[in-house]
Amino acid sequence: MCSNIATKLEEVRDLPTLPGVARKVARMVDASSLSMERLSQELGKDQALTAKILRLVNSPFYGFSGKITSLPHAMTLLGVNIVKNAVLSVSVLDLFPRRVLGFRAEGLWEHAVGSAVATQWLGALTGLAGCDHLFVAGLLHDIGRVFFLKAAPHDFLEAVELAAREGRPLLEAEREVLGCDHAEAGGVLAGQWRLPEPLAQAVSYHHKPLLAPDEARLAALVHVADCLAYQMAPASCVAAPPRVEEAVWHSLGLSQDVVEQGLPGLAAAFDQAKEVFASDKVGAAA
Repeated sequence: MCSNIATKLEEVRDLPTLPGVARKVARMVDASSLSMERLSQELGKDQALTAKILRLVNSPFYGFSGKITSLPHAMTLLGVNIVKNAVLSVSVLDLFPRRVLGFRAEGLWEHAVGSAVATQWLGALTGLAGCDHLFVAGLLHDIGRVFFLKAAPHDFLEAVELAAREGRPLLEAEREVLGCDHAEAGGVLAGQWRLPEPLAQAVSYHHKPLLAPDEARLAALVHVADCLAYQMAPASCVAAPPRVEEAVWHSLGLSQDVVEQGLPGLAAAFDQAKEVFASDKVGAAA
C-alpha cells in the first residue's frame, strides 16, 4: 500500500481534508508574510471557525478567560503564529471520527489531545516554549490513523486485532497488514495538506525521531509525548504502547525520572484541555 499511498489519498472520497480557510492558513509558513491583516481576512471568511477559535483562546487553557473579543485582539495578545496553529488545532480535531464500528474512536481523539498537551509541556521543560508548532505537532502525529480509518478501515481494524492478540506494537501490525504504518501515511497526508515542514517531519518521524533530517528535536518531543499520553489515558492504547529509548532521552537532555515527577501537573493540564476541546462549540467530539 505504501508504494501507491498518494494514489490512495486521491481515490478516497471521504478523505480527511482541512477546511478551505485552514488550508490557506496552513500554507502561510513564512512569518514575514503572515500579517495580522491577512490572517484576519482569511478567517473572516468562515464565521463558524472564527467562533471556535475565539472560544478556544478564551478558555482557561490559554489563560485569557473571556477577555479576547476578536481575532485581531487574539493576535495582539497571543501572536499571529499561535492563532494560526489554533486554527489548525480546531480544524484537525474536527476531522477525527466520532464513531467507528469495532473501534474506540474517542480514544484516538483523546490520545491526540493528550499528546498535544504533553508536547507543549515537554517543550517548556526543555527550553523550547517559544516554538509555535509544539501543540499542533502533538495533535497531528497520529493523523495517519484517521487516514487508515477512511481509506482501509477493515485492514486497519485487522492490524489493531493482530497487535492486541500478539502483544505487538501497532506500528508493526500496520506494516504487516497494510504495507506501511500510520507515521508514513500521516507524512504523506501532511504533504497533501502542504503543512509546514516541521509539522510534516514530526508526523513522519514520531516513532523514529533521531532519523528526522531537519526536525529531530521536535520529532523527539512528540515521540516522548506520545508515550506520556498513553500513561495518562491507558484506555486509549489499542496495543502495546511505544517506549522511549535512552538515546531519545539523551537527545532532549531529559530523564524518565525527571519527567515522571511532573506527571501530576501534566495530567491536570490534560484534563483541562479535554474539557475545552470536547465542547461541541469547539469542534471535536467523542
